[in-house]
Amino acid sequence: MPRDGRMRWKRAGSKPSCATCTATCIARHSPTLSSTSVQRRANAFDFLETVHCVWRRAMQLTAACLPPPENYAAPDFQVPARACDSHCHVTPEDFLNTVPDASYEPAPAPPAELRRLRRSIKFERSVVVQASVYGKDNRAVEQALRAEPQVLRGVVVGDADTTDAQLDAWHAMGVRGMRFIMSGQLGGTVDLNDLKVLAPKLADRGWHAEILPREDQWPSLKSTLEQLPCTLVVDHLGGLSLGAQSGEAERVLSSLLSTGRVWVKLIGYRLSADLRDPRIARRAQRLYSEAPTRMVWGTDWPHVAFSVEQDAGVLLNALASWFDHDASAIERILAANPEELFDFPRAAVRMDPVDPIIVTGTPQRRT
Repeated sequence: MPRDGRMRWKRAGSKPSCATCTATCIARHSPTLSSTSVQRRANAFDFLETVHCVWRRAMQLTAACLPPPENYAAPDFQVPARACDSHCHVTPEDFLNTVPDASYEPAPAPPAELRRLRRSIKFERSVVVQASVYGKDNRAVEQALRAEPQVLRGVVVGDADTTDAQLDAWHAMGVRGMRFIMSGQLGGTVDLNDLKVLAPKLADRGWHAEILPREDQWPSLKSTLEQLPCTLVVDHLGGLSLGAQSGEAERVLSSLLSTGRVWVKLIGYRLSADLRDPRIARRAQRLYSEAPTRMVWGTDWPHVAFSVEQDAGVLLNALASWFDHDASAIERILAANPEELFDFPRAAVRMDPVDPIIVTGTPQRRT
């Protein structure tokens, strides 16, 4: 199949539909219609701006995904040593079976393309997160980890029936977290019982639970999340809309951050069609001020469910601009923090023309 940055990849017989993606976008960005009191507090300008954001984002969502771009913008700042892309995905060229209710068709984004991305943006490490459309079939993550165990870590999907033997096998491969996709997010569902059963096992292994509740779920989940024994990592800046209606959910997230067990991925491009939207920067800055040692960043490559090509280099430069190119903050977010969270060896990594090669150090199980 020819590769063209202006074309979509689609399997024969697939029936792409934007309905699920659009519904997800609207759920993230629109006011909570059941809460009239919140709507009254939102001023008219904010409401109109949010509606505009929804419309623009809905126009960019697609069920058939674009392949990775040929080129990436170069970093406009000094990328720190040991920089880590803390959230990306791989999708095999031969296609794994997707779940029946998959909300998008992934384009091929194999490990070789991920290596090319790292070289382009001068990163040394990546965290491969299980793509939601593959459900509990973690073979894509496993294959990537086996190929580059020193520079990759993984986040998989499991359930209450996942055995200790399987968890230990994953740990040996480099898995350090498990993803729990809340109902309605990118076609995924999760039984909270799975999270409750697995949390102690994750804690025993030094893993984290990666979550992205819907905005309206945060208040009802607060008590459950506070009682979990494991570290929690929140995707996409909490997935909260940028309008005034997100206030209650933001307060819950701030409360959870105060426990010292919650981390946030500062990924903001899905929250607004404009990366320069000052509200994204303000949210990232506020979260960083509350927990500077528990913020990480990822490209979210290969940017599934978008018809508009996303440039990981541009996204990286946007991150630097949020923090006025402050070298200390950038080093924490891109290097020191992910090194701690994902249990990377504290060693230098040399970038080879073909592959990154570890100089010294091996993955260790945390106790």
